[in-house]
Amino acid sequence: MCGIAGFIDPGQGSELDLDAMIRALGHRGPDARETLAVGRVGLAAARLELVGASAGAQPRRSDRGSLFAMNGEIYNWRDLGEEESSADSDTAALHDLLDREGLEILHQVRGGYALAWAPGRDRLVLARDPFGQRPLYWARVGEALVFGSEIRALIAAGLRPALDEDALATLLRFQFLPPGRSLFAGVRSLCPGEILDLRLKAGRISFRRQQVELEDLAYGLGEEELAETLRDAAWLQRAGSARAGILLSGGLDSSATLALLAREGGVPDRAYVGWFPEGPERFDERPFARIAAAAARVPLEEVAIDARSFAAAMPRSLAALEEPLAGPGAVSQFILCERAASDVRVLFAGQGGDELFGGYERLRILARLEASGEAEADDSYRPLLERMRAAHAAAPEDALAAYRAAVDRGAALEACGNDRARDLLKRAPRIEALVPDATGPATSIAAAFEWRVLLPGLLQVDDRCGAAFGLEGRSIFLDQALAAELLTMPPRRKCSADDPRALFRRLLDGLLPAEIVGRREKLGFPVPLRSWWRGPLRDFAGDLLSSNAASPRALIATEALDPLLEDDGQGGRLVYFLLMLELWHRRFADGLSGRPMTAEDSR
Repeated sequence: MCGIAGFIDPGQGSELDLDAMIRALGHRGPDARETLAVGRVGLAAARLELVGASAGAQPRRSDRGSLFAMNGEIYNWRDLGEEESSADSDTAALHDLLDREGLEILHQVRGGYALAWAPGRDRLVLARDPFGQRPLYWARVGEALVFGSEIRALIAAGLRPALDEDALATLLRFQFLPPGRSLFAGVRSLCPGEILDLRLKAGRISFRRQQVELEDLAYGLGEEELAETLRDAAWLQRAGSARAGILLSGGLDSSATLALLAREGGVPDRAYVGWFPEGPERFDERPFARIAAAAARVPLEEVAIDARSFAAAMPRSLAALEEPLAGPGAVSQFILCERAASDVRVLFAGQGGDELFGGYERLRILARLEASGEAEADDSYRPLLERMRAAHAAAPEDALAAYRAAVDRGAALEACGNDRARDLLKRAPRIEALVPDATGPATSIAAAFEWRVLLPGLLQVDDRCGAAFGLEGRSIFLDQALAAELLTMPPRRKCSADDPRALFRRLLDGLLPAEIVGRREKLGFPVPLRSWWRGPLRDFAGDLLSSNAASPRALIATEALDPLLEDDGQGGRLVYFLLMLELWHRRFADGLSGRPMTAEDSR
């Protein structure tokens, strides 16, 4: 994990302050900060030193005169290229390979990365891994194009924060943003797998785009070869000499991650699980986390999260996230990362397992409805089932109706929102528009939406929560070789209505305790929001939302506040989202309008 920033500027001499840009990203790389500029290109890096010691220092200039900086980790760097590399770090090895073999080498990389490579004085290449594990944003500031691992680096370069209303419309509908967009007007995120080749010609910046598609890397492996690839991913990602931890819920993905790492000799030093003293028993994941930790012989720390600590962490986590994405689990994860940072430098999680192996209950319900028009589900998912079943019955001609009901977070806002909210929701794109190249049955389109739109948002949460405290996040499931096979595999090979995630369980081959293998009621990282908004956090939420009721940015009317706090139709999640959106306005759109971001703002 590092932070990178830089620019390409057609002007004769850039007035952009690289030092200020990289200072804004200092939390991502606490071990060193450097800048380097040649011609009309400048690069900067804040380094978290895990691999290569001094050999991994960056930005670096090669013998051929090219510049390079990277945020992330390349796990198979010793095996890349036709010639053996003499480099002693993944950063140096990838730089040398790019100089020698060009951008095609990125199709062989296994790891999460966002990189900047300047092969000449008037050329800059930006690239991001196919999952979008590591972030990268870009924008125009004057004549220059500036980029950075976080938007705060662009603000430090002179960008003036403003709201993108079209992006807000999508955010209100799904509580996620599609790849390529941000909530900040004029700021684009590099899409997962995108390569942006920028060249200066006649005083202008030209753009050329390429794409690394995971599906193009598949070979059609059998189950034995898949199992070997999964083991290899765990072996490659072992933390080595760096102290490592794992976020452990006791669910299948995080427990499998721990067991696979342990089998490959990379058992983490400590595991962390969050729990809610004020929450219902079914929200308590500690019993399963204890079983998984005991099986791997890893110390488990149980971190209590109460209403007061959650509310205190909300503005801090929003500052780290920079955008009010996803659900309340992000705040809980932020709290766990803060605790873990005092012990470890690498933090594993089970992200990606659901998307690759077909783990989401909403996809299984959709498949059943698509096949027979009827479906059943575990009692824990009864509300979801009823919502999807009703949508399917109401619009049988719309194959995605049931899935829309599962992921459309804007429906509850339509019921209590004002005219502005309803107008914005009408502008939001449909699911099909966000995955335009996905074809086939509804289940295929929904699966594409999961990993191309929703997963990058979840990975942004993982990245920011860890990076806020100088942690590198890893997930063995986000391995290019493994993912390429699973994403091209028909869903029926991975699971069935009666045997969810059957392939995954076979690949694990008795690695996990029976209590975890047979677990079906896993709910993610649920937070007791509804009881908090009704009780200990009612004044906190009410005061924050009522303060903007008369503002042009308000989305709900004053008279709707009390009923909303009692029951927002989403278990408290809509109130949470509205609170985070208000905090975003205060920190970015309001608090920084008209002035550059300072080092103090970046904390």
